[in-house]
Amino acid sequence: MPKEIKVVAIGAADSGKTSFFKKKCQDDNSTIGAEITLLKTMTRDYRIWDTAGRKDYEALRQNCYAETSIALLFIDCSKPDESIEFCRKELIRMRPEVKQGITKYNVVFTKADLSGDGFYPYPTFVSLKTKLRLRDDQFVSEEGYVLTSAKNDSAEELASKLNDSVHLYQKADSILEKVEVSLKELETYRDMKIEADHPQHSKLNHFIVGTRKRIDSFKAGKENAFVGYEEENHELREALKATESTSALSRLWLSIILNIVTLGLSAVVTLIHTRNDEKTCLPFYRPSDPLAQAEGVEVQMTGLKGYGGAAV
Repeated sequence: MPKEIKVVAIGAADSGKTSFFKKKCQDDNSTIGAEITLLKTMTRDYRIWDTAGRKDYEALRQNCYAETSIALLFIDCSKPDESIEFCRKELIRMRPEVKQGITKYNVVFTKADLSGDGFYPYPTFVSLKTKLRLRDDQFVSEEGYVLTSAKNDSAEELASKLNDSVHLYQKADSILEKVEVSLKELETYRDMKIEADHPQHSKLNHFIVGTRKRIDSFKAGKENAFVGYEEENHELREALKATESTSALSRLWLSIILNIVTLGLSAVVTLIHTRNDEKTCLPFYRPSDPLAQAEGVEVQMTGLKGYGGAAV
């Protein structure tokens, strides 16, 4: 089960928080206390607390801030200055409740249909960063904000913008999907090309099962999930090289698939733990490996290197 991350939505009363989450544009009542929305993804689950923005709920809002990891800042396009000031005061109230500090933020501009011709989100976003003393690297998305209109955006568009606002690991999800496809290809090869009593069958099966267990452990938030993984991969490669019954073409194909799996996992670790710092990427993929010394292997890697994986 993926690790759960707590997200708190911060915005003044009638700032459009609840409409953003629930796509209710007509006769929408203000939130009483707090409502919770659960966003499930492959690598993490996000429990989003929609807190009441009314002044008489200040104490209740403060009780909701404990253990928060991500803060969504809601800015009403029709009154941006008031919205920014509300968020500034709330972040001050939040700090004593969040022992380890908020790790990430994102801005949700609401009511774009009411903004008028003179409103531009980017200058307002820059002003918000200055007033709230936030750095570019503290935001979930590269842009740092999304522009929304509960009136004009479809439910699907709002859901996509919510995902962009809170999901830290969208690229990791995409990579793990590629890794799972490769593991299924290895399973097919194992069942169709290798006899059940052959040593290579058990070694390949051990690799597939072990990889999935480590990925599940990683999703659960265990940072040491891949300790020892490189050694397992090396053992399997040595077994493949030593198996005379396996053709050179089969060894090349297996090498490519293994490189996709291992470089992909390396990229995931980089994305989650080092935020694209390739210098500290785990050394899973080794171009010097004899099994990787063939035309075509580098081409297979190209699609994953852009996600933060590094060949070392």
